[in-house]
Amino acid sequence: MDNYGRRPELSTNKRTPGGAFNAAGSYREYLQTDHWQRIRWATLWMAGNRCQLCNCEEDLEVHHNGYNCLFNERSEDLVVFRRECHEVYSLTEKVGADKT
Repeated sequence: MDNYGRRPELSTNKRTPGGAFNAAGSYREYLQTDHWQRIRWATLWMAGNRCQLCNCEEDLEVHHNGYNCLFNERSEDLVVFRRECHEVYSLTEKVGADKT
């Protein structure tokens, strides 16, 4: 473990002080780690392996509500969506951000 309580292989990712990745590839790499796979599995299990919008059981993805808690995600930081619902949610979220 490093000074932040992370396993060594997770602490090598390049992150800004706020916790966000500063390299596009690093986030994709994080999604391949055992750490993320365990969190993803637990999140899917807690959601009953269903989309939290449409209740579908197929093509599920786990969405981060924000990126400041990477490596230390809490259940409230994550949402389970069917791929299509995730895309709609992301577009809606983006349009809402553009209006502010």
